[in-house]
Amino acid sequence: MSDLKPDREFNLRTDISHFWVPGTIADVTETTKGGVASLVTASSGVGLDDTIGPGLVPVKQGRLATSGINPGTGSTNTVDYVADPSGAVPVGMLLEDIINETNMGFDEPRLRPRDGQDVSFPGRKVTLVREGWLVTNRVMNTPAAGDTAYLAASGYMSPVQATGAPAVGRFETSKDANGFARVSLKI
Repeated sequence: MSDLKPDREFNLRTDISHFWVPGTIADVTETTKGGVASLVTASSGVGLDDTIGPGLVPVKQGRLATSGINPGTGSTNTVDYVADPSGAVPVGMLLEDIINETNMGFDEPRLRPRDGQDVSFPGRKVTLVREGWLVTNRVMNTPAAGDTAYLAASGYMSPVQATGAPAVGRFETSKDANGFARVSLKI
């Protein structure tokens, strides 16, 4: 089940200037949308479109994927779901599932996911919502409507502030029977 429902504000303010980077090259795990991504490494001005390091991830039939990353080699503008929200810099809510390229078919000429699949891959740019409301189940504890939404571990949001965790918005509803709540983001 998706962590993000399609029910959302029509005019979202988004950011497409960051690359998704998992914690380590061995951690090319699949991640679901709907959580708040935080800054891992930053860049400035001319570095906004830097490529993601020299590392390559092998894919089937001996081809190499260009979305592989090699953390620690100077990659810039990267985001991930951070384990500890203390002092983290939230960037926005992830709008795409992150899928390992080796687990998915491609439209070979373009090396893109097939039509209708709302995904990205580790090392590629992702769409992050910075302002607007969305419905997600990446919510810890029990929020009430009007509670401040704070960044929690692993991209979750919580009405309870962990030490040093930044605010990312406000809960518009409490959780429903399936654990989904509407959150108004302001990052």
